[in-house]
Amino acid sequence: MTSHWFRKKTSLLLVIIIGFLIAFFITQKDQTLKRDESRKPQKLAEYIVAKTIPVKGRAIGYGEVSPEITLDANAQVEGKIIFISPELKKGASVSKGTVLIKIDPSDYQLSLAKAEANLAIYHAERDKLITDKKNTQSLFTIAEQNYTLGLKALERKRKLLKQKSISQSQVEEEEQSLLKLLENKQTLENTLKTLPAQIKVTEAQIIQAQQDIEQQQNNLTRTVITNPFDGRISQVYVEQDQFISRGSKLFTATNIGRVEINAELPITHARVLLTGIEKIKFSGGIPSTQDVLKKLGLEAKVRLVGAFKDVHWPGKAVRLGESINQTSRTVSIIVGVDDSYQKVIPGKRPPLLKGMYTEVEFIAPARERLVIPRTAIHQNKVYIVGENNRLTIKPVIIAYHIGELSVIKQGIVDGDKVITTDLIPAVDGMVLQPTVNTTLEKKVAALANAETAFK
Repeated sequence: MTSHWFRKKTSLLLVIIIGFLIAFFITQKDQTLKRDESRKPQKLAEYIVAKTIPVKGRAIGYGEVSPEITLDANAQVEGKIIFISPELKKGASVSKGTVLIKIDPSDYQLSLAKAEANLAIYHAERDKLITDKKNTQSLFTIAEQNYTLGLKALERKRKLLKQKSISQSQVEEEEQSLLKLLENKQTLENTLKTLPAQIKVTEAQIIQAQQDIEQQQNNLTRTVITNPFDGRISQVYVEQDQFISRGSKLFTATNIGRVEINAELPITHARVLLTGIEKIKFSGGIPSTQDVLKKLGLEAKVRLVGAFKDVHWPGKAVRLGESINQTSRTVSIIVGVDDSYQKVIPGKRPPLLKGMYTEVEFIAPARERLVIPRTAIHQNKVYIVGENNRLTIKPVIIAYHIGELSVIKQGIVDGDKVITTDLIPAVDGMVLQPTVNTTLEKKVAALANAETAFK
């Protein structure tokens, strides 16, 4: 009985001791867990300081090279081709003023000689008529005087007839003489009236002859065809000794002084270049596209797609396209590039030839903007190093993107520490171990100033 009771008491005591040991171990484990949680390493997070800095808008467009001028040379006179320059070959480069084709000028030389002879005849005829007019005017003045004297003599004789100092026949003779004087006077007067008209006719003939001479001289000039600019021959349509009619195709040439590129870029990208245009003031009424481009001050860099990527040609935006491409939803800006042939480096820098496919980078003047890396935005939210180095998640409103950068309209301010590390998971309030990424800050500044490649 006593032995049973002792064993029962002993068992109860062991249960109590085991309970205390279990409680002790649980308490120690909780404290260890708490100590481990406090010692858990903080999340590493790189950041840059948000700043409002000068930012140049950039956009990329693509288009083919085309010559600024394409000349389709047609014959302005007919005749036999008597000369074709050895330089008039497809693909050849030809200097300005080079004689390329000559057409037989003999017919036009003969026509010019006839027109010059006619002009000499008409000049002589006009000079004669002018002299006749002067002489006739003098004779008319004399005839008027004679008629006046005859009229006075007739009046005297009529008075004498009344006094019966002379006979009737003498008066009649005087009347006949007066009639002859009147007839002579009227003849001269009629001649004076017709001479000015005759002079005008000869003057018109002189003008016509001068025009004929000018036309034949022009025809003679047109028998010699020269290249009007430094260019390349694209096509030749005629041969030596061929007879050509007026309007026949001779050759096609393109200038090499300037080329143009019709660069097409998405409307959303073009909007980046136009940011700030509402602050530009234009004089007068509706501004032309040239005025708009001049005020925008866009810089253009042209590169070949697929080759010579490290080489670019400076260009100038000269015109806007007439409409939006409804299929691709793009707008076009025509860019001019000068003297690409004069800067050729064999194997390194080719000339810009017709049909080459190019990439055109447009750069707008700098404007003050708050920008951050595009990769720092997570579904329109930005991670910020907040107080006590804890993560703060802020929603932002994006004005627009410029390649690898995003322009922030609202949500963060200058001085915010924008986290550029991709935190997984990102829990608001989590403890961070932040470090500034100075390399990335420099890259952002370089991208904003268009000093590095645009993607």
